[in-house]
Amino acid sequence: MFSLHFNFKSLIINHLSTLFHIMTIDNIIQNRRSIFPKSYDPDREIPVELILQILENANAAPSHRLTEPFRADILRGPYRQALADFTLEDHVHSTPIEAQNELKMKKIQENPLLSNVVIALKMKRHGDLVPEWEEIAAVAMARIPNF
Repeated sequence: MFSLHFNFKSLIINHLSTLFHIMTIDNIIQNRRSIFPKSYDPDREIPVELILQILENANAAPSHRLTEPFRADILRGPYRQALADFTLEDHVHSTPIEAQNELKMKKIQENPLLSNVVIALKMKRHGDLVPEWEEIAAVAMARIPNF
């Protein structure tokens, strides 16, 4: 004699759980939006736990040839000003004078200060194992969307 036993309660819970996750993912995708620096609030505290969770989620993205070139620095307080100064100096030195735009330079200087925290993404090179452009692409395409 062959007996088949279903645990309908477990089956229904698993089905509802799957539907909930699909609805959550749909909601996230359909309601995402771009947020520009002018709408940032530099006085809004962002908990360290949230920042670490965001970095952990970004780290879950696949990495090319398992090199995991992704690195990040968390900049708060005076480090945001240092980033603004460095970025402006780099822009001035790398942009021909005739192409420099005063409004753009003002935004470069002000934007890091409009947020309470800046997460600076970096890349660790792995020598000849992977071409540089592939590691740049791995950081840009796999990590950034996870933010």
